[in-house]
Amino acid sequence: MAESTAAAIAAWLAKLRGQTIYADTNIFIYALGRHTVWGERCAALLQAAAQRELQLIAGELVLAELLVGPLREQNPQETAAVRRLMEHSGLVRLVAHPKPSLELAASLRASHRLKIVDAIHVAAAIHHRADSLLTHDRGIGSLPGIAVIGLS
Repeated sequence: MAESTAAAIAAWLAKLRGQTIYADTNIFIYALGRHTVWGERCAALLQAAAQRELQLIAGELVLAELLVGPLREQNPQETAAVRRLMEHSGLVRLVAHPKPSLELAASLRASHRLKIVDAIHVAAAIHHRADSLLTHDRGIGSLPGIAVIGLS
């Protein structure tokens, strides 16, 4: 990692320290090595979670989204890697999408024109009291009830 890149990542992580962060699916996709620009930053986020500098949460919907590619490609090694990260690593706390959260998602979709998947992520972040929602999805802008942060 270049020194300037390392410094930028360290500064970005310093802003997140101590927070409970709901991570969108794309964060884990990048961390699992599928993105040349943002993968390093997302891997550093997981490292910070491992060192208990912050807490990562993700909805069960994230797990479902992450499994689609490996299952479609019939790739048992990648399927196992996703399951290890999301279910067994201790780096991420998977949270459910109970009815009140889904009702909030419907309201967010109606009032902010979000895609339903994005609305479910936002609602889960709010419902489970995350300090912020981390996403690289440009379709999720500033929203009431949650700080939305990006990778840059």
